[in-house]
Amino acid sequence: MGSCRLQFDLCNSAIEDDLHITGDDAVDFMEKFFDKFDVDYQEFEFQRYFNGEGFNPLKLLLLPFPSFRRKFQNEVEKVPLTLGMLAKGVELRKWDTEKIEGRTD
Repeated sequence: MGSCRLQFDLCNSAIEDDLHITGDDAVDFMEKFFDKFDVDYQEFEFQRYFNGEGFNPLKLLLLPFPSFRRKFQNEVEKVPLTLGMLAKGVELRKWDTEKIEGRTD
């Protein structure tokens, strides 16, 4: 009998896209994460990484207006929050967006 090997990059697994933790579940998950690992979350911006719960009717209203639709889409584009980023937060013991996201700007 053959063996089954599941391979994936754990550090780059996105909480929302790969693990399907979204909305209220994401809020609960992040609260428990910060509490369990004693990470200072003052700089953490939930809306930067997660979409809200439910349907957004504003998207439908913007369909006839391409320029507004593009602006809205740019504003709601999320940064994928990965397990590696959470591990970096634990290492730093605080949520430092620039260091965790590896931004140099």
